[in-house]
Amino acid sequence: MAKILVIDDAKFLRTMVADGLSMFKHEVYQAQDAQEALSIIKKLGDSLEVIVCDISMPGMNGLELAQVVKSFWNGIYIILSAQSYGHHVKTAVNIGVDAFLAKPAKINKINASIIEAQRKREAVIAQ
Repeated sequence: MAKILVIDDAKFLRTMVADGLSMFKHEVYQAQDAQEALSIIKKLGDSLEVIVCDISMPGMNGLELAQVVKSFWNGIYIILSAQSYGHHVKTAVNIGVDAFLAKPAKINKINASIIEAQRKREAVIAQ
């Protein structure tokens, strides 16, 4: 079980992903935008393991949010999602984004990315 924050301005998609991840027994939080996400991240701190975030959001977008998160909470695994993310890859890699998923991503694929995040986190802690 992982502690996950799902961020998407599209309520239907955000809820669908959060509900799907809850079925895998993850502890899931939701935010509709970057400001709400940062508030949740500040409360959870290092106990938050994974962020699943849409790239295209009003205000601060997913790439900008990822940059802030990696600056202060580098141990959080970040998965960005978008319908088309090819032109964002270089920026995201430079920021330290851990994975990309094309929308709409199947819940099993999102969960597989989360399991991979947990493995990487455990490996870092074990060092």
